[in-house]
This record gives sequence, C-alpha cells and structure tokens, in this order.
Amino acid sequence: MVQIKTESNKSIKKAAIILILGIIFILLILRWFALKYMFAYM
Repeated sequence: MVQIKTESNKSIKKAAIILILGIIFILLILRWFALKYMFAYM
C-alpha cells in the first residue's frame, strides 16, 4: 500500500516536470516566432 503511494507520487512529479518543460518549450517557440516577425516587419 505504501509502495503504491510513493510510486504514484513519483509519476505525478514526472508528469509535472514534463508539463513544465513543455510549457517552457512552447513559450520559447512563441518568443522566437515573435522576434522573427518583428525583424521581418522592421
């Protein structure tokens, strides 16, 4: 019972880390596109 609890906590932490990395990745891509379009219009 205790082991199952720690396993689920590990998977939740892993999912949270993946989610955070995904959000950072998307923000970096959006920033890169914004800079690209800014330079294109200038």
